[in-house]
Formats: sequence, C-alpha cells, structure tokens
Amino acid sequence: DVEREKLTDRKLKNYRKFIENIYRDKALQDYVSQLDYGLLEIAFYFAIKWDLERKLGKAKGKRGRKDNSLDGGSASETETLIKPITLDQYYGGAGLLFNRWDIAQFYVALKTKGFVILSGISGTGKTKLAQYFAKLIEGRDEQTHIFLSVRPDWTDPKHLIGYYNPITDEYVNKDFINFLKRAYEEYKREGRNAKPYIIILDEMNLAHVEYYFSDFLSILESGRDSKCLTEESIKIHSIDKLENEGVPMELNLPPNLYIVGTVNIDETTYTFSPKVLDRAFTIEIHNVDLDKYGELGKEHREKEGGGDDLAEKLRSSIIEDLKGGNNEFIRRTFTCVSKEDILKAIEKLREKEDSYFKFLNILNMALKPFDLHFGYRVVDEITLFYINAMESWRKEIVGFESEDEIFDLAIKMKILPKFHGNRRRLEKPLLILLELLKRRDKQDEKVEDYRDLGRRGVEELYKTVFGAEYGLDLISVVTEKIEDIEKSLARGEGHSEYRFKHTALKCLRMLRSLYETGYTSFY
Repeated sequence: DVEREKLTDRKLKNYRKFIENIYRDKALQDYVSQLDYGLLEIAFYFAIKWDLERKLGKAKGKRGRKDNSLDGGSASETETLIKPITLDQYYGGAGLLFNRWDIAQFYVALKTKGFVILSGISGTGKTKLAQYFAKLIEGRDEQTHIFLSVRPDWTDPKHLIGYYNPITDEYVNKDFINFLKRAYEEYKREGRNAKPYIIILDEMNLAHVEYYFSDFLSILESGRDSKCLTEESIKIHSIDKLENEGVPMELNLPPNLYIVGTVNIDETTYTFSPKVLDRAFTIEIHNVDLDKYGELGKEHREKEGGGDDLAEKLRSSIIEDLKGGNNEFIRRTFTCVSKEDILKAIEKLREKEDSYFKFLNILNMALKPFDLHFGYRVVDEITLFYINAMESWRKEIVGFESEDEIFDLAIKMKILPKFHGNRRRLEKPLLILLELLKRRDKQDEKVEDYRDLGRRGVEELYKTVFGAEYGLDLISVVTEKIEDIEKSLARGEGHSEYRFKHTALKCLRMLRSLYETGYTSFY
C-alpha cells in the first residue's frame, strides 16, 4: 500500500493499460480469472515492472529518447504494447451483455454479406447490437448510419425510398435516398478508402419485407461490375427537374453499404419467405444470463485505462478489415468478391483434412428428399463466412473457439432458417441433422454412405440419436440434451458428443417445440 501511494496518477494510468492487456490475454486467463482486479493491479505491478522497463529500454534505443513511461512521462511508450480491445470487450464496456459467438457471427456475417437479420425474443439487445456497432464505426466523423423504424403500413418501396408528389411538385421523404447517395458518391470518389455506411431497419417484419424491400433484394443479387457496384440499379423516378435538384433517377448500390434488420416474431409480425432468408445471414439472439447482468464493465470500462484510445484502435482495425484487400484465399473490396475467388476458396476447403465441403455435400444429400436442400449461393456464402472469420480471428477483432465453431455458426445461419412446419414434415429431417452433427472418428467416410439415411424410420433415427426408445417422454429426453449442450457452451468447452454444437442446440430446441406444439420454426 505504501508503494502504491507513492505512484502518481500518471504512473497509474500508464501501467494500468498494461495490466488490462495482461488481464485480457487468453494465455493468462486461467491464472487471473479468479483474482480481484484491484489486487491484480498491485500484485502484477511488481512482477512486470522489470520486464516492461526492459522492453521500453529497447524502444528507447531505437528512438533515442529517455524511458520515463513509469515515472510520470508520456504514455506513448506503452502504446505499442497495448492491443486493441475486441468487439466482445467493447460491448461489455458499454454495459451490453451478448455471447461471444453472437458478436463474432454478427460481425463476420456483416463483413461477408452486408445483409444481416437479427432475430430473438424482445429485449435481448438486438437493436443495441446494431446501433453500438454503427456508432463505433462512425467514431467522431459525420454520421454514416441511418436508423429507420419500419411501420405496418409499408406496402411498397415508396415508404423507404420516397416518391414524387405532383401536387406539391417535390420529392417526399428524401432522407434515405440522400443517405444512399452519400455512400455511393464517397465510394466513387474514394474507392476502397471509403467509409462503411450502415442501414438499420428496426422491427423490419412489422410489414411484409417482400413488399417494401423487394427492389433491394433483387438488386443485391444482381452481381457486381468491375467497379464493385451492383449490376442493376434502384429506379427512383424519371423526372429531369428532380435530378437537377439533386435527387438521382437511379442508383447502383456500392459495396460499402451494409444493412442490418431486427425482427421479433409474434402475432403482430410477418414471417420471412425463402427469398429473403436466402439473401441474408440470420442470427438468433436467444440466451439471457441474469447472473452476469449487472456485472458488466468492470474489466473494460471505457472511462478508465485509456478506453477511448483502445476503442479508436478497434475502430481502425475494423474499418481496415471491412475494406478488405488480398488474403491467402480471396481478394475483396468490402463485400465485393469475384466468383473466381470464391471458387478458389471452395477448392481450398475441399483440400482440408476432414473437409467441411464434404460435410456440406452430405448434408445437402440428406436433406434433399425433404425439399430442404440448399443451392450454390448458400455454399458460396458459408465458404466466404469461414474465410472472413479466420481473417478477423487472426486480427483479434472477434474470437472463436475453433474452426469447427466458425463452420458450425455458418450452417446454423444459412441452413436452419428455412426449417418451418409441422411435426410430420420436420421430425425426420431434424433427427437426421442431429445425427450428422455428431463427432465422427471415420476419416474415410464417403458421401454415398449417407444416401439412404432418409429411408430409416423415425423410431430408428430417434433411438440412434438419443439412445432411448421412441415414445418414452420425448420432451424430457430432448430437454436433458439441450441442458447438456448449454452447460458446455457456458464453460467454453467442446461437447463430447456433438462436433457442431450451436447448430445441434438449435435443432434440439426446434425438435422440442415439435413435440410440445406440433409446429416449429427457426424463430
């Protein structure tokens, strides 16, 4: 305590940054996770002081300046030793509680596709997840996101893009078009150095998405030209006078434009058609942990330890990551990737031992008899999600448990949202999927080995999956398995039975809903 009292405020601020970096280090979490943060400061100060001064001494030799970072000098000497915070820590410091994998899949899905749908029960923070990300990207710059609350009376695109009123001779509701125009003009002017622009559609299924968003859905899949603009454009109006006033007749969508929609599923909302689900990554925010709620921000408060500086470093890392460039698999400009590069990435996945591509082939073959199989676009997007996740993971922007978890989250987002219907239609495919998601020791298995999986009866499949006789308290058996996987997720451990536990957990919840009500869906 006497030694601590001798430290000036400057010393405390400088060395606290380094302490926080140690506290975040994955390699040290087993040692420090049980320690009080204040005690950790005192204990680690004496343990690291010599090593810190030694490292700064090397830096001093390169810069030719005095090393005084621990003695009231500038904090710049320590900055090279401080890693930017992760997105998980950014949200935690803001008092928002999300699972690590929810944040990771949200970011990578947005980076990959540019169109993400956040679903889940009301009050879990879906809107905040999108808003705080948009604010982080903006930093202190001008606003680069627009927030739109969808209304039940949105029955055509004019409620979104506006319209010409011949009585007043003016264009009504220009905010959204002006936002698109800014994003387009900045990309045309700056290219890859343009800023990301984010559209947030809150409660987007209060109206039929296919009605007011149909033009965007078609244009997003029209392809990209050599400049990475969409091949087709949004038709806005056909009046020369309005164009002279700054309202364009049409606009191509640039690759630096990102769309996030939040949805709740209840009696006042509409479900999504396959057309919408096929063009987006759908993420379910499901878990609510009241034990952790209220304990947020202790480790990563933005007001302490240079939080603003760390958030700014995270912002710079994310913007650079979103812009893309060349990595070991693909060349990317924001969300723009050529088909040639996608095929190269798929070929790389095919070459991997215990190939994920082979698993997709098995999965597709098993689901085909039930008309639940998927197309080439889904394979492309799962591949791109995997490649982009590996890149962001290496940059320490987000974290994943393993490569299996990346692939697991991708198939959950891109394949399961299409599952909706009654017990007669979905019980067998869900049981087949649960069997395929298990860990396997056979490395030489072939796709043909699973061709006849759909010919098995429900009773036989159920016994294979759960090791219990069919009809003996179905709900309790499924619930026990759900709780087992939830415990492994809470501990941050792999599951002994399921290789792809996120998808397996969702399948089990859907299966339980089938047994309880006779109907289920992803939402």
